[in-house]
Amino acid sequence: MKVFKIAPQEKLDDVICDICNRSTRVSSDDADTCEYAELKADWGFRSKKEGEHHEVHLCEGCYDKVKEFIESVGGKVRIENYL
Repeated sequence: MKVFKIAPQEKLDDVICDICNRSTRVSSDDADTCEYAELKADWGFRSKKEGEHHEVHLCEGCYDKVKEFIESVGGKVRIENYL
């Protein structure tokens, strides 16, 4: 769940993990930021979930558990380094 702070401009204040309900906010010397994963699914025509949009926000610990589960059943998570 994304939590916004209403000010002159809308600013993302926090993201709460949808599994463990913990904050993903990380504070540093110069700014606060949120470190989280976002999993999304948009279901198309002829799906049992036709027209539905699913979205989950995960903290790093819960993401690691979900990734481990996906890999344990033979799935793959693509990882790209962008730094």
